Parts: sequence; structure tokens; C-alpha cells
Amino acid sequence: MNKKSVKTGRKIDKSSLAVYIVTTLFVLGLLGGGLYANFRNRVPRVIDSLPGFEFNATKNLNMKKILKHKVPVMVTFGTEEDYMTQQMLPMLYDLNQALMGKAMIKFVDVGLDQSVTAEFPIATIPTEFFINADGSPYKPVNIQDSNLIIYAEEATGDHYWTAHEGMISKEKILEIFADMGVDISDAIESGESSQK
Repeated sequence: MNKKSVKTGRKIDKSSLAVYIVTTLFVLGLLGGGLYANFRNRVPRVIDSLPGFEFNATKNLNMKKILKHKVPVMVTFGTEEDYMTQQMLPMLYDLNQALMGKAMIKFVDVGLDQSVTAEFPIATIPTEFFINADGSPYKPVNIQDSNLIIYAEEATGDHYWTAHEGMISKEKILEIFADMGVDISDAIESGESSQK
């Protein structure tokens, strides 16, 4: 008696197999690349939920457009290669998400584009600038206790920038935004839930 062996299953042609393999490798590459970017704490490249509130402003820092949103703004100048900037980026990104629609935090990587710094007096990185919703510079109540730098016209005394140099804490940023009239309760709640 002759026994025949019968193969079960469907027949896969070579082109279908190639498409399957390429698609699988592509998906794995995307996942691996995303994990690597998160591991390195690099600046997120995703589009944020509200137009104009994107965190990364390296290629599109347009203060006129930013100020049209009528919310207080913090602009941070640094570079992803700088240790202090690297330490701050995840916190700044999270704060921008938590305060979305109430305040705006922008990051400019001066290592990628120095031309955007032309209108700002930057001596070191990171440097943060604080701007009120009406476009005027933030004026701290107690300048001596604030560790902020006030840039003013020497002849007239007109105040044109308020800045902080070096690392700045989440608490200090929230204190400044609260002083600018921002409801910071969402940012405080999001910080408490991420610490639990």
C-alpha cells in the first residue's frame, strides 16, 4: 500500500513572503527607534495635541505667532548634547503637555539652528525666557529673591526680557507661571500622579 503524504496549510508565494518580512522589519524598526529615542531622553518629535503648542520650536520659533495664543510663554534655549538641558527636557515636555492651552513651553536647540537666537540675549545654555500673555516680559514681584535676570534699556530703564540661566526646577517654573496668572493645578496633579 502506497501512502501519500499530504501537506496542509496554504501555499505562500515568494513575493507575499517578501512583503511580510519587509513589513515586519519595518514595524520592528519603528518600535526599536522609538524606544531608543525615549531611552536617550531626546526631544519628542510628535505633534502635540493643540496646533501652535508644539514643544520643539527649533525650526519654527515665531514669537508673533506664539503670542497670538494669548497665554504666558517660557522659551528655553539649549542643546540636546548639553547635560543640564538633557536633564530638563523630559520635565519641560511634560509641563508643556500638562499646561496645554493655559501656558506654553517652547524648546529651541541652538546646536541645530543658532539663527533663532538673534533677538534674545543668550550668554549660556540653558537659558529660559518668560513672556506674559500680552507679550510683555514677566516682571517678578520680588526681583532679588527670584534668581531671574532682568534685561532693560540702560538709558530709559524699559524692561524688555526676563530670563533665567542654567537649570530651573519644575517648582520654580510653576511658581512663575502661577505669578503670571496660570492655573497650575493640572501640572501639580500630573506631577503627583507620576510620582506615585
